[in-house]
Amino acid sequence: RNAFLLVHGYVCMPLLLEFVQSILPRLERSPATAAEISIVTGANLGPLQVILRTACVMGYVKQDVRGVFEVLRSSQLDVLRKLLAKSTRTSACLRRIYELAQP
Repeated sequence: RNAFLLVHGYVCMPLLLEFVQSILPRLERSPATAAEISIVTGANLGPLQVILRTACVMGYVKQDVRGVFEVLRSSQLDVLRKLLAKSTRTSACLRRIYELAQP
């Protein structure tokens, strides 16, 4: 059980960093499909879809029946945005950990 939690945390943080720094700014302009987000951000569609599904599960975005994603505004999302923005020390430290980590 502890190993599962460790792996989950190891994978989740990079997804959240990319979501906040790359995906969220695009979705805050207007709702979009994964393909539309991929074109604008340059993200590969497969990993992007993983990030978007994760964001849906965590309640940061919703997906409609047409596959369009939309931001769900909340105080939790505001806190996440403040903590993981590119300019924060938290973000820089987390990125450094993943640069040095051996999976």
